Amino acid sequence: MKNTYPTPNPVAPLIDIREVGRAVLQTQSEALARIADQLTESFDEAVSAVVTTHKEQRRIITSGMGKAGHIAQKFSATLASTGISSFFVSPSEALHGDLGRFSSEDLAIIFSFSGESQEVLALIPRVKERSCRIIGITQSVDSSLGKASNIVVPLGSIRECPPLNIAPTTSTTVMLAVSDAIAMGCCALRGFDRGDFARLHPAGDIGRRLVKVSEIMRSGEYHCVVNETLSVKEVIGQYIKTPGRPGAASVVNRIGKLVGVFTDGDLRRLLGNGVEFLDTPVGAVIGREPKRISASASAREALEAIGKWRVDQLVIVDGNDIPIGMLDIQDLAGFMQGTPPRSMD
Repeated sequence: MKNTYPTPNPVAPLIDIREVGRAVLQTQSEALARIADQLTESFDEAVSAVVTTHKEQRRIITSGMGKAGHIAQKFSATLASTGISSFFVSPSEALHGDLGRFSSEDLAIIFSFSGESQEVLALIPRVKERSCRIIGITQSVDSSLGKASNIVVPLGSIRECPPLNIAPTTSTTVMLAVSDAIAMGCCALRGFDRGDFARLHPAGDIGRRLVKVSEIMRSGEYHCVVNETLSVKEVIGQYIKTPGRPGAASVVNRIGKLVGVFTDGDLRRLLGNGVEFLDTPVGAVIGREPKRISASASAREALEAIGKWRVDQLVIVDGNDIPIGMLDIQDLAGFMQGTPPRSMD
């Protein structure tokens, strides 16, 4: 059943609102597909210019008026989230004192679909006076902004969304997508990976999931490591003395390689058996298939492994299968909720 609504004009036909929504999305998706096929070497040049400016520790300033200004602000924020320092300056504010934010050899990235915004046109010569390079994100290389720019990423002819076909809709979507494409191109060119992203987002869920387990595991004095020849009694004494009371110990052989884990669960099982065990070598009472994970694994991977194997602890090993830390399910759950790991207390 169609959702039709009367318009304010009683003689106008009923409106299918859902069909309007589909038309908007179709218009925008077609525009995005078209711009993807139209990228030229100017896109490469824009990415290279941003990365070079960042490496040379010169400033990157984004700018735009109105809706394009909102896209410029979001682009600046995206660059920052991927480790490239930048800031936004409104053209009107720049003309009223903020021109001092621009200095020689800076890179100005200016957004204007028409390329004819009066505030942008007033800003351009002032920016050029300060020897700044300009990247223009605009409809055409023949627009005023396009002609004034050192690098132009042309957006081409774009049809705004119905029913008005005039309000900034498709054009701002395309500008946003192109700015994201530039930002991700910069990541690829710089070799910026998930670990780098995580370090810039320590308080967010995304960042926490990407953090390496080496950064949150119990290590050093917080990690109890015992030789398989020690008695169960000695092992219990060892991990009771370990800071943070881990309730588990990594068990190694004579050359330091991991052979098992002794946990509070193992102790309860032995107690339930009703036999003497305190003087038994711990190597004789542990399972020989300890669940381990590499120090380079992410917190997300560790969480998935704990769920898959249904264990409370994971031993963190190096490339030689030597235990270098332990990850407890409670510590991992706490970290995912924002609690610092024990080793950082």
